[in-house]
Amino acid sequence: MRVEINAYLTLKERGADSLITAYSLTDDTNFLKEAAERYPDNSHVQLAVLRADLFPENRRHWLEAFKQSAPDNALASYLAAQEYFKAGQTDQVIAELTEAGGKSAMDTYWLDMSQARAEAYKSAGFAPLMRLGLGITTPHGPG
Repeated sequence: MRVEINAYLTLKERGADSLITAYSLTDDTNFLKEAAERYPDNSHVQLAVLRADLFPENRRHWLEAFKQSAPDNALASYLAAQEYFKAGQTDQVIAELTEAGGKSAMDTYWLDMSQARAEAYKSAGFAPLMRLGLGITTPHGPG
């Protein structure tokens, strides 16, 4: 699997989404750390870092960066509210929830990451199975 991941990363020029995809497929945090180092201002990277709790000592920094990078994304405010709730800072929880309610979207980047994973599988030679429309993959094409 490592050979296929490296080929995919080369094909995608080790871009932010490809590094996050490599992390999601392998659980190797080195890919996510590389993404964080190379693309710290990318909202997809910021969310992946927050979800993985990669840098717990700098969580507030990553939350603020995510809020700045995706100002219309309510998810950033909801995540900040969750952190304030854990800290018992109810005034900030209410402020973040109010802010989230005024935003125009809530994007978890699920679709983007699903497409990136599909590209990674395709570049590794896996083709989706057509039977039953399950989207199951095999290494040698339709089964």
